[in-house]
Amino acid sequence: MNRVSSNMEHSNFLHFNRHNELARNRVQDQMSTQYRINRLREDPAAAAQSMRFQSKATRLERYSHNIDNTINYFSVVEGNMAQATEILQRIRELTVQGANGTYTQEETRYMAMEVNQLLEELLMVGNSRDGNGLALFAGTHTNGEAFRGVRTNVAGSPIPLLSNVEYLGNSDSRLMQYGDGFTIETQFSGNRVFWAENQRLMGANSVAGFVVQQDSSIIINGQEVNLNAGDSIHTVINRINNSETAVRASLDPVFNRLVLTTTEPHQLSLSDGVGSVFNDLGIIDGPNNFADGVISYGGSMFDMIIAARDAMLNGDQEALSGRILGGLDLAFTNLNNVRADLGSRENRLAMANNRLGHETLSYIRWDNSLRGLNFAEAATELSHINTVLQATYSMASNILQPTLMDFLR
Repeated sequence: MNRVSSNMEHSNFLHFNRHNELARNRVQDQMSTQYRINRLREDPAAAAQSMRFQSKATRLERYSHNIDNTINYFSVVEGNMAQATEILQRIRELTVQGANGTYTQEETRYMAMEVNQLLEELLMVGNSRDGNGLALFAGTHTNGEAFRGVRTNVAGSPIPLLSNVEYLGNSDSRLMQYGDGFTIETQFSGNRVFWAENQRLMGANSVAGFVVQQDSSIIINGQEVNLNAGDSIHTVINRINNSETAVRASLDPVFNRLVLTTTEPHQLSLSDGVGSVFNDLGIIDGPNNFADGVISYGGSMFDMIIAARDAMLNGDQEALSGRILGGLDLAFTNLNNVRADLGSRENRLAMANNRLGHETLSYIRWDNSLRGLNFAEAATELSHINTVLQATYSMASNILQPTLMDFLR
């Protein structure tokens, strides 16, 4: 049984007054933030659901940011490809002009000088970098140059000219995530963009009786193909053909050697992963180095332009009108295909970005419906709490008036 005294009245006043003060602070916090839930304890179930919605909206915004960066990157890449197309188109015009037989050898040499300058410019395009100083066309080898030009003495020229352009990058791909479980390739390797013909390699060694000695792997254009101990050459060929690489393997019926042929214009990048299968087959001698005796067909865009320039220097109109012009057309077609691929990826990302924008707004609205504040109700509740507090203070001032007897007790 509680004793009724002035201390009890005072304690009750402090208890209920503190309760009302906390309620007023809560409503004032809600009105200042415009959210009904600012702490987990205010509504644990709704707060947990709200955190899931906020997390989803944040992820979608991150994906949208990734897409914006990739589209801007694609714009830079496409601008360089467009410049390469213009250069290649001008070189083709000069090749057709030099092949019609109405120009003297001296005049075709003038054309060769222009072609050589365009070739130098194309090499600069191939070694272009983005705003961060990273190579655009070197695969994932972005810190180095994509291409290296080799200059030697060329017949018909008093000064050394570009005689070969080597690709220094790799064929590895770089993926960008733009959704939960969705990625897109963002890298365009120079050994595909600046290529002209399908490449065909014939190994240097006979593969009669070849058997894989141990569990091994080979890497083709950055894709790993696993092999098992005891696999024959026909099993190796099947595993390559069943892989996702743009390469088809076969067996040469005359020399009994392994033949690798690309299904689209690009330079092959080959290496051994585990073991030394490619080395044993006479394909490579060290990482990405073709073995001595390997027969290779198919050239790059640079090879076609160098051949066109040299033919103009020597006045070889027959070569200009035949193989060289055909090679330039193949390079032109391949470059247009790559640009079409880039454009389709950019359109896909733009559509995905539009969808992400709608989804983000949906989750934001959903979250607001959970923890959003009804301002009118909050204002009414705050007014009610203030009225209660004023009444409490008024009543307390009358009931809890101290007297001399209170001190004498």
